[in-house]
Amino acid sequence: MRSISCLWKQWMSYWRSQEYNIQRFFFSLAAAFVVGTIFWRVGSKRDISENLLTIIGAMYTAVLFVGINNCSSVQPLIATERTVLCRERTAGMYSALPYAMAQKVPKWWIWDYWICPLAWTVCGLIASQYGDVEDTTEVPGMSDHSMIKDYIKQHFGYDSDICGL
Repeated sequence: MRSISCLWKQWMSYWRSQEYNIQRFFFSLAAAFVVGTIFWRVGSKRDISENLLTIIGAMYTAVLFVGINNCSSVQPLIATERTVLCRERTAGMYSALPYAMAQKVPKWWIWDYWICPLAWTVCGLIASQYGDVEDTTEVPGMSDHSMIKDYIKQHFGYDSDICGL
């Protein structure tokens, strides 16, 4: 029961922090604008596999960049919560275990605990954008052109079936 009350308190403190949410929103918007501007019209240049790998690298970089920024922007909020934890633990409200259990991951993010969200995000992006494309691409070392969807499946192991569409 104490873990539930700690989880509720964490939920409310994160969503009541307007500075934190506004910062996350505008940074994600700015990152999308910068990455979109840098890689404008690069997605249509997929005639050789190097260009395709450049696009996939851009997706990976964008996802990693936004994720790291979100992690670093939450640090001041966590530091404030640590002060509250020390005060409430000294007052005998609860031990550190319920607080730690509530601090880890909300129940709808439990997949974050079991798998790497970065890998699945990039996998979903690649599979949804290129997993069903039947245009051909030139792959060095191969005599004939292969379809992009086959190249993605052979090189990365991603199939468009994982998207559930």
